[in-house]
Amino acid sequence: MNAPVSPSQLLLERDLAAPEFRCGQFEERWRLVSQAWPHVVIAVSAAPRMDSPAEFGLRFECSGYPHQAVTYTTRRGLRGKATRGGTTGGRVLGYRRAATGEDVQGRELDQLAIDDEQAELVRRIFRLYAEGWSLKRICNALNADGIPSPRARERGKYNAGVWIPSTLSGDVTLDEGILNNALYIGRRIFNRRTWVEVPNERRGFSRRPRLNPEAEWIIRDEPQLRIIDQPLWDRVKARQAEARSARDAKFKLTGNPLSGAKRPAHLLSGLVTCGACGAPFLATGAGRWRCKGHRTGTCDNGSITTTELEIRALAGIRERLLTPALIKRFAALLQQELAVAAQAGNAERAQAEHDLAETRARIANLVTRIEEDADAPRALTTRVKDLEAEERRLEEIIAATPASPVV
Repeated sequence: MNAPVSPSQLLLERDLAAPEFRCGQFEERWRLVSQAWPHVVIAVSAAPRMDSPAEFGLRFECSGYPHQAVTYTTRRGLRGKATRGGTTGGRVLGYRRAATGEDVQGRELDQLAIDDEQAELVRRIFRLYAEGWSLKRICNALNADGIPSPRARERGKYNAGVWIPSTLSGDVTLDEGILNNALYIGRRIFNRRTWVEVPNERRGFSRRPRLNPEAEWIIRDEPQLRIIDQPLWDRVKARQAEARSARDAKFKLTGNPLSGAKRPAHLLSGLVTCGACGAPFLATGAGRWRCKGHRTGTCDNGSITTTELEIRALAGIRERLLTPALIKRFAALLQQELAVAAQAGNAERAQAEHDLAETRARIANLVTRIEEDADAPRALTTRVKDLEAEERRLEEIIAATPASPVV
């Protein structure tokens, strides 16, 4: 009879077979050397450097696998709660958590219940959109009425508590956004997506939602949670479809939709922030830039033309960055970066220079020995000739390999 496999071992094997780990192996960033529970040996690739190994081996003791085990058991518990109709965390506009009693072990049982005040706000949003209001107009009306958005609890963010169009529209494929939440028609979906960490341009990691296979979804029909009647829901879905069709026609979205929908980049795109509220400054068309907070009604900072903005930015660069001291420092740092890049890119030249120095030292030692010993064997003279031939070969390699640039 086979010995039972521990949950920690199952978790480890699952992660080693996950696309994220396999992708790293395919890109030769690491490779799995051996796996003998509870030990795993992984070789991690290293940057090419002279006299340094190409990779480093790391041996992990994985018994317990605690962090992932906690994640696994938590996810399993939430799956059980979703199956029974309990709450699974998070907040949804229009609902509240209601305690229903205790189980046999004394743990509190709960379920979702409709919050009448918030439910009326949800109905208002659906009605306005179905009547032809734009997302921006609805957000401006809610902000003018002083109604906080669902993100009001996220303090410290420039748009905390402010209604923005993406709060309403979201992403249809991920069931994000108030107008896409099927819970409002009594259809509850759990495990629709998983949050994963992906590398970003800042050499760190960002959390991104990934859609799970539909077979892994847990779907429950709970009519008692319906807030939006079916005719209103259908009208909203029809208008969303019309809006997407109009967008596709406007941007000529054929083949690759991203190539048609991408807006033209500006010199300062993504680099300008509002001096009044700290929100990003965005190009709004017609050659003007405006604070994002102004578009949502939370900032009264005015707009500026693209020409004036670029003139100010370039003037600031000339006055504050193009000083002799900063240029000298920049040149020194650039030279250091180029030296590192040249060392990595010209590994053959660096190795040849190292071998040439060793060869010349060996030639000098043999010549000294021959001069000091009149009875030195003839094999030493032959060896010197071989080393001289190796010296010429290394010199040709160095001459054919360009040296690192100098700033």
